Amino acid sequence: MTSALRITALAALVVVVGTASRAHAQAIPPEGPAISPSIYKVPAGAKTIAVDCDAQQTLGAALADKSTGDLNIVFSGTCKEYLYTQRDGFAIRGKDASATLAGGIEVTAARRVLLEGFTCRDNVQTEYCIGALYGASVTLHNIKVFNSSIRGVMVFNAVALLDGLTIDQTGSTSVLIRGSQVRVEGDLTFSNTIEGCLVIDGASSVFSKSGVINARDCAGGVLVQNNSTFQAPFATFNLNHNSYAGLVLISQGTISFGGSIVAKNNGLAGIFVDDGSSFSPFINLVGGSSITLADNGQAGISVRRGSSAELTNIVSNQGSTYGVHVDEGSVRIGRSKISDNKTADVRLQFGARATFLEGAVVGTLSCDGSELVRGAKTACSADPKPTAIKPATVQQDKRP
Repeated sequence: MTSALRITALAALVVVVGTASRAHAQAIPPEGPAISPSIYKVPAGAKTIAVDCDAQQTLGAALADKSTGDLNIVFSGTCKEYLYTQRDGFAIRGKDASATLAGGIEVTAARRVLLEGFTCRDNVQTEYCIGALYGASVTLHNIKVFNSSIRGVMVFNAVALLDGLTIDQTGSTSVLIRGSQVRVEGDLTFSNTIEGCLVIDGASSVFSKSGVINARDCAGGVLVQNNSTFQAPFATFNLNHNSYAGLVLISQGTISFGGSIVAKNNGLAGIFVDDGSSFSPFINLVGGSSITLADNGQAGISVRRGSSAELTNIVSNQGSTYGVHVDEGSVRIGRSKISDNKTADVRLQFGARATFLEGAVVGTLSCDGSELVRGAKTACSADPKPTAIKPATVQQDKRP
């Protein structure tokens, strides 16, 4: 899966430039998103430019304005453009909910950029509907993305705030964050892509104080990989119906959380932790976090190859082949209920380590004999020893 999530070469973007008519200019207040903190809010002195795309005006022409101050571009209708800009200090905002960019926009190395209140869709020429690249500083507020050929939003070596974002039907990933620092807040809903809904890659750092992240019908709901981190002290994760797993931590990916995680009906696992990765609540095994896992293929949570998981406040973990499956990894389980799984509630194998703390309620425990276990626990049902096969007896021919 890791190789499938690598970035392809960046496609060139075409700027469609037209002439913005001043006859249709409107006195629209230069407002920014009602979020705190925001990377950029349009200053009161910004120049406001109204663009009516249905009247053949263009966002490209508005961005080409020669004013030295900030721009507040407010547009209506459907703009059929592919935009490329390195301009600092501008906002592109939808006048109402019908404002649509049919194409894409790439922001490279530009600071103080706000994209707010419109839909980006039907991108067929570029790698993403919206891209923030190479030192850009961008705020996306209440943006919708539909039917983008490869990715919905990409943040590459940049800084971004994503506050309110809906992405559906993309060819590869809903959001790819690589080598970047990003804050995600508000309602974020990602769905219907063949790879990852939200992919955090390349030593990225993502923070969400109280965002609500919904990811479904992708290969992986949320993927944190390649030395990346996701800190979510009060965030909510709803990660359901993904073909591989709801939450995927691989190649030393780390998540620390204090809110709630719900992962149901995912193909392999609700939570998959592999290759030196780490899954834990913020305050060790104490706090207000909660985890609900149900009907997730092989395991509610799978911990593998030198990875570790701190499991606490599991409200329920049921309906999978194994509730917790540990292979060459380690887990600590406290104040959790793990029961009603098909083969075993906890399975330990190939040098797995498990610590059972106060409040760990485990129905059945299965081991292969190589495990290390401490703390109060249910009896371990060891794998049966293979039956020795007796050598076949050769009958001698006693005929004269």
